[in-house]
Amino acid sequence: MGGGTLTPSGLRPKWATLPFELPKSIKSAEPLPAYFELKRLLMDAILRGELRPGDRLPTEHELCRHFSISRTPVRRALAELVEEGVVLRYRRSGSFVNPHWFRRKEGVSELRILVPEGPWERFLGAVAMSAGEPVSIVSVPWPELRQQVRRAVAEGQAPDVAVLDSVWTAELAEAGFLVPFDEISGNGFYPPAREDFFDNVLAAGTYDGHIYGWPAMANVAGLWYRRQPLEEVGARPPATWTELRDTLDRLRQAGRVTPFVMSAGPLGGETTTFSLLAFMASNAATVLDDGHVALAGRPTAETLAFLVDLVDRGLMDRDVVSLEWDDPIKLLARGETAVALAGSYDGAELAGALGVQVDGLWDQAGFVAVPGGPRGRPTGGVLGAMVYGVFRQSRNATRAAELIERATRPEPVAQIARATGEIPPRRSAVALARSPFVTETAAVLQEAVTRPITPWYPRVSNQLQLMLEAVLIGRLTPAVAAKRTAELIQAITGLPLAKPESARRHQR
Repeated sequence: MGGGTLTPSGLRPKWATLPFELPKSIKSAEPLPAYFELKRLLMDAILRGELRPGDRLPTEHELCRHFSISRTPVRRALAELVEEGVVLRYRRSGSFVNPHWFRRKEGVSELRILVPEGPWERFLGAVAMSAGEPVSIVSVPWPELRQQVRRAVAEGQAPDVAVLDSVWTAELAEAGFLVPFDEISGNGFYPPAREDFFDNVLAAGTYDGHIYGWPAMANVAGLWYRRQPLEEVGARPPATWTELRDTLDRLRQAGRVTPFVMSAGPLGGETTTFSLLAFMASNAATVLDDGHVALAGRPTAETLAFLVDLVDRGLMDRDVVSLEWDDPIKLLARGETAVALAGSYDGAELAGALGVQVDGLWDQAGFVAVPGGPRGRPTGGVLGAMVYGVFRQSRNATRAAELIERATRPEPVAQIARATGEIPPRRSAVALARSPFVTETAAVLQEAVTRPITPWYPRVSNQLQLMLEAVLIGRLTPAVAAKRTAELIQAITGLPLAKPESARRHQR
């Protein structure tokens, strides 16, 4: 669900050293827009091999200065190259020619791997090197990963392996993009020690009875809190909604202007859905249940009403609807809030902001399960998982799966857990990590439920984000918002609406 910026290894960072010179003008005999002329010039340089795979393109400023043009055509030219998969753009690093945009050369046996920014490129590169496996690894910004995958498949250029969000598994499997692991090698290939993996994490990558996404690392939504503010008001980590409200009220009275934050609108993307589903799970509310859309039930309305109440009491700012996915943990790190609903994966960022190692974070901050609502109990909430997928277009699915098996052995997984705070997907790796932080978050994970497993998940998730935003800004009441969103999800998925609770009780 996110990560730090990491420029792909092997990308050449200085365009000035490239073996070609840009012309002084982009104008041609044809009356074409400036952005199109610039785009064509850069494409020609790529096709002629003057800009090679992994080379950095000139920056926007460099192109503007060189051609004496404004940023508008430059930005559009680069944006279209990114949109078409020719170029990869990285914050604070620049734009690079995508090595995977080029067709594979005959006789080249390397595995192509696509990963999100973060530790994955370095980690999988080390695993491949130790096994003598030639690989080409490209990392892309997290928000662009799903789009890059779908584009590559559509162009017949799918990677052999990709690190994916588990909630994309059903969508990609239903479209025929992924190979189930029990088909690889033709005789039921699975990495060994399957029973060592957490059942709910395995379930997150399962669709239609087959595992399409093999667990890489896991995380869970919960409450992050700064220890000192809670100690100052004599509060302990809350176990129920009532305790949470009381704790936040104490913090507000002590001068904490915004005691609690969470991503709560479409700008937060999947993190908003992740956070909402965690609260819903703590009150036994579900989106899909037994082949029905169950969102319109009372548990959902109660959950939304509780969050609205936090806003009305001044315990959470209404502006949370405009937060981006990583804003809550940043606000917590800066001391602008005392409690934040976020993912366990945010531990590394919080530790970095506080100037401590991940294990040292436990002295200053804590992480607990989402408090229980009136119908539920303190729960692990909702789990997130990064999974490995093998594509049907892979030239060697068996080698790809064997690399995944090496990458998910206990010791390599424990190493990445120690460095990042991510939760290993297998029990033995949790023990090997020897990290209080990982041990505590893994305990929360074991009680967590999966997000809705459906090929239409991205659209369902968007509707949930809009629902939460609508109730927090007061546009819809909780009950009406839940009912309308359930009807929209019914239209998206084709699943029937669950009967009201009163009708079910009457039938029994």
